[in-house]
Formats: sequence, structure tokens, C-alpha cells
Amino acid sequence: MRCADGPRRPEFGIKIARDLPGQLTDLDGIGWGIEETEACGIVGYDEVSPGYVGRHTIGGSAMMGLDALNALGLKAANYADASGNPVAAKIYRVAKVPLSQPNIEGYLLGGCIMANQEQRRHAHALVKVLREILPKKPGFPRVLLLCGNCEGQSLEILRTGPADMTAPDGIGRRIEIYGREHVTDTKFIGERLLALYGEYTAEKSLRRQGSSLEIKEKSSTISIGVSKRLACGITACVAACKKYARVSSN
Repeated sequence: MRCADGPRRPEFGIKIARDLPGQLTDLDGIGWGIEETEACGIVGYDEVSPGYVGRHTIGGSAMMGLDALNALGLKAANYADASGNPVAAKIYRVAKVPLSQPNIEGYLLGGCIMANQEQRRHAHALVKVLREILPKKPGFPRVLLLCGNCEGQSLEILRTGPADMTAPDGIGRRIEIYGREHVTDTKFIGERLLALYGEYTAEKSLRRQGSSLEIKEKSSTISIGVSKRLACGITACVAACKKYARVSSN
């Protein structure tokens, strides 16, 4: 049922005046509850399981962001949207909700639109989220696409805010930031997230194996320290190790 009077008519028993695909989850309640405390702008949130990519879109780009994932077989874990020029505090709260889902293995800010809202608010909010989440999820893959009003300043904020974490061996090493040059290029955005997701899951698999890995090839056995494999940071090397050692990326 869609009913704008739901919150003002408690006898209707409507907790959230939106159509949801299933039963209300705790995170659904948190996401939609943001609207009750901040009137500026509009946010929406639906938790969808069993996806594993946290998705945050901006207004009219919602479906394009989903296309970027679906085209490459990546599964969205939620629908989160911030439009209507919300304040940074509201965007911050929306961005944190999908990252609170325990099954998340990647994050997409799908701003596939030349938005006329104040994009610096998105940038400031996301920097705050990154600085809070990255220490808990080192190497976590994030692709951020932000275009439109004050784009140059917004991208600069996104790049400089977590700069101390984005070294090749830093906890923010898998953050990629793009602007209007890829505003409608959902294939590229999806491919970049897929590549980062592959690196991240391969790294997690290696860590679960312990201190070393033995590779048996014909009559020889090679022992490789997992820490050295992780430190090399070369995607092709990790892929080769996965191939010959039959490392699962699940």
C-alpha cells in the first residue's frame, strides 16, 4: 500500500508508506526512519537479499546503477537512494545503512546522472563514511561515480579526504573515483567493481588458508608464504595462484 497519511494515521498500521518486496527488515526500518528526522531531500532504502554489493544511487540514476551490476552478474544487496538535494548528514546516514549488511563484499555509488543537486554534500558525507568503515574492512572494494553540480570540487574532496589510506598497500587501496567521463558508461563502472571484487575475495581466500600454501605441480611441491602473495599486489599473480592452487574465491 502507498499511503502518505500512514505515519499520521496509526490506526492503519502502516510503519513505512512504501511498497516493499517482502517483510520489513531492521535495516529497512532504519533506512526509512531517516525521513522522519530530516525533511530536506528524499531518501529511500530497501534491503534485498542474498545480494552482496551495497548500492547507493542518486535520483534518476537508480536503474542505471543497477544495470551496471546486473550486466556482469553482480548481485545488489539493497536499494538506497538520496535525491532532492539532501543535506550531508542525511546522505551520511543513508550511505552507512547498506554497509551495515553483514554479507556486503563491495560498494557502488552509482551517480549515473548529471545531477543538479549539491554534490559536495555527497562527497563530504562519503569521506566521513569511508574513514569510519575502512579500518573495519581493509581493502574493501568501492567504486564511486559522482557527476553534476560542483563536480570538480566534489571529486577533489573524495580524493583528498581518504588520501592517507589509499596507498597501494593501504586500507583504502580499492577505492576508485570517477566523474562525468563515465556518467552513462555503466559497462565500465560495472567492470571496475567486478575487478576489485575479484581481488578482494581472492585476498580473503588466501588469508583463510593460514601462513603458507603448497602448490603441487608434477613431481615438485612449492611452498609460498601467504603474506608474500598478498604483499605482491599483482592481480595476475593472484589469479595464477588461484588457478594452480585451486583457491576458492567464495
